[in-house]
Amino acid sequence: MAAHANPPPPPSPPSPRTPRAPPTSPAPLQQAHIDCACTLAQKGRDLLRQQFRQTHIINVKADATLVTDIDKRIETLWRDTIARTFPDHGIIGEEFPPVREDAPWLWSLDPLDGTSAFVSGSPLYGLLVGLCYHETPCYGIIASPQQNEQWQGGPHQPTTWQNKPCRTRQQNSLNQALLYATTPDMFSPQQYALFQRLSGQCLATRYGVDCYAYGLLASGFIDIVAEASMKPADYLALAPVIQGAGGTITDWLGKPLSRHSDGSVLACSTHTLHQHVLNLWHG
Repeated sequence: MAAHANPPPPPSPPSPRTPRAPPTSPAPLQQAHIDCACTLAQKGRDLLRQQFRQTHIINVKADATLVTDIDKRIETLWRDTIARTFPDHGIIGEEFPPVREDAPWLWSLDPLDGTSAFVSGSPLYGLLVGLCYHETPCYGIIASPQQNEQWQGGPHQPTTWQNKPCRTRQQNSLNQALLYATTPDMFSPQQYALFQRLSGQCLATRYGVDCYAYGLLASGFIDIVAEASMKPADYLALAPVIQGAGGTITDWLGKPLSRHSDGSVLACSTHTLHQHVLNLWHG
């Protein structure tokens, strides 16, 4: 996840609203779309495993996050694969400018989610592949190369973990909830105050596993992930996976996620728990 040091405070939010349910009419997702997404994930997993704990060129981007030569190599490979397979599709990615971002079908690519973890030798990094149809995230993959784990699915494609169906935990109490975030550095002061308010109500809070936390949520091991300062390529692949596992995921005001969202993400194991968090934050 992109983590910013002392980001500017967000504008005063409007009143939250109950999150919109996934669309009742499914996107015309085809097996070819799923096959392409799986091919991208497999190519990325193979390269990341080969390059793990090797020496890499590390640069600091304008947003103060890290990028390596392997991030760019994988995203280039992915973009070339999509261009050959679906030449009319759009692409937004973590490392390069968007292509046809107003196209009906739009791919979201994060070749290395958790670059800081990767260059530190920590195995809990990942990769993210998402597909949107008319602005709505409809399919996503979360892969953890070193753990050899993969979650994939969408609102109308039930999420699987290791090719077996998985579901979020049906636990609705804040005082029994396990809360995760990548780092407190991703929050503005106002956001951190809200996060601390939530943390104080939860059973336990943990940091530091990037997109792996959303896989844990989809598999029923944790209950809440609350994050901020995220870019579209950080979260568009996450939304379908969480929805397909029975969870609820929105921004911090309860609005559906799209490429135009404000970068805040609240994912919960149940709709009821999600509403409890919004009520705690906004009354």
